[in-house]
Amino acid sequence: MGLGKQFRLGKHSRYTLVYKSGTRTECQFFTLYHFFPQDRNTGKRFGFAVTRKVGNAVIRNRTRRQLQEAIRSLQAEIIEPLDVVLIAKPGSTARSFEDIIEALRKCLKKKKLLQESPENKPEP
Repeated sequence: MGLGKQFRLGKHSRYTLVYKSGTRTECQFFTLYHFFPQDRNTGKRFGFAVTRKVGNAVIRNRTRRQLQEAIRSLQAEIIEPLDVVLIAKPGSTARSFEDIIEALRKCLKKKKLLQESPENKPEP
């Protein structure tokens, strides 16, 4: 199904802004760049980069679709406003979808980009 158009970075200039002004985090299967935009108060936008080092076109497209679906499954938990770019690493193609989701969740938690769920909050 993929992400809707309102959730995509789109232009090359947005990717460049996230790369240059954002924060880089190395994760197990990908590199995550995130940036808190000043030009808006709400919304989340995501970009994906899968280079030829990952594999041929079929493998790159499958990897990109898996990353999109992983983001889509965690989208409700991600804080706003935020721009994110995920760059797939070559070893990510041999992993299961569940491993990718778990690595993404762990990476987002580490950078405090996930909302705290009500069941995890301590009671006063």
